Amino acid sequence: MSAKVSFGPYELLRRLGSGGMAETFLAVRRGPGGFEQHVCVKRILPALESDPDLVRLFMEEARLAGQLRHANITQVVDFGVVDGSHYLTLELVDGTDLRALLAGLRAEGRRLDPAVAVYIATQLAAALELAHTPEPGRHAVIHRDISPSNILLSRSGEVYLTDFGIARALGVKRGTMSGVVRGKVPYMAAEYALTGTFDQRSDLFAVGVVLYEALAGQRPFDGVTELDTLNRIKEGKHPSLAELCPEAPASLVAIVEQLLVPNPEERFQTAGALLQALAYIAPPPTVARQLAELVRGSSVPLYESLELSWPSLTAKIEGVTPPPAYPVGTPAPPDAETRTRPPAPSLSAPDSERGLWSSTNPEHLSQHDRPSPAFTPSSPPAFAQPVVPITRIRPPQRTPLKRAWIGLAVLGSAAAGRPRSRRRSTGSPSPCSTSSSSSS
Repeated sequence: MSAKVSFGPYELLRRLGSGGMAETFLAVRRGPGGFEQHVCVKRILPALESDPDLVRLFMEEARLAGQLRHANITQVVDFGVVDGSHYLTLELVDGTDLRALLAGLRAEGRRLDPAVAVYIATQLAAALELAHTPEPGRHAVIHRDISPSNILLSRSGEVYLTDFGIARALGVKRGTMSGVVRGKVPYMAAEYALTGTFDQRSDLFAVGVVLYEALAGQRPFDGVTELDTLNRIKEGKHPSLAELCPEAPASLVAIVEQLLVPNPEERFQTAGALLQALAYIAPPPTVARQLAELVRGSSVPLYESLELSWPSLTAKIEGVTPPPAYPVGTPAPPDAETRTRPPAPSLSAPDSERGLWSSTNPEHLSQHDRPSPAFTPSSPPAFAQPVVPITRIRPPQRTPLKRAWIGLAVLGSAAAGRPRSRRRSTGSPSPCSTSSSSSS
């Protein structure tokens, strides 16, 4: 898509992909005050809008996905119809999908680190545990299409399960086209491919195929034809994972083997049981950072792919006056319109006393470190108050007349044989005092 197209409340920027039923677009929704939100708009292919079964599936996806709220499931933002075209708006994940990541590693002759593979499998199991567990007002949801292309990875190391296009709610009877089995054959469980029956264990089989592919660099049951692949799945024949990925822990290999058995009764029965098994081989805490580095190395940041300046195009919206980018009276540099990011800070050598790297560019100082514009080392601050010299306050001096009266009082007391009494304080004790009593 070369030109931007308005689509209801959204502006479609470019196409992200297209499948057998729908297509996805990178879109932006704008609002007052310079508000912008980049989202993923998924809409039914125009040629299929007249198919009531596909429209029903699309609406079912919106209904089921909108009920699932989890950190590892892409969230539904909006759903509606524009000019007869049904659309579904999803949160946008800035990154790539697992299929593209594995393909890039395969082209370099590398495989995914087992720790990263375990981390991805753990996040998927957590998402499926929520989807497979019925709650008040919601049935258990079976995804039925788990594959690397439906696993999104963000540039921050997050993992998302997406595309509930053929998901089904257990316990709900719905009319379907007879003889139609939807999904990708290499990731399809034997009971679903052969008989059309499925449950949560069918999704766990697909997780096992994804985990095997991530570790070995190839799918376990690939055959010459789809029929050959289905026969391999039914018989459970696949190359040994321990031989293809010798660096994988034996416990991880055992988990994958149990996920791939043809008989669903011999697999993990729930996603929670899979989570518990993966907990014994939990990856290090820095594994999310490791995944983020892989994603950043294989994907283009969102704002670079859109070729937006920073701040973005909100500055050109009517009624929004952007703040001046440069001080009044200072001409902007010639590349001000094309610059997309500030220059990298220039770092001086470490200070011998502090041992820290400090920036010599005043534009990169924080507001707490940047001095006042009126302050220079040779002159006092413009806001400083005049310095008042502090002098010691001396007690009032006794006059000669007062001294005379005090002397007479002392002599009178001595003549009467009575000692001079000390004056007692009538105030409160000092806060630093541990006692308030006085001698008589």
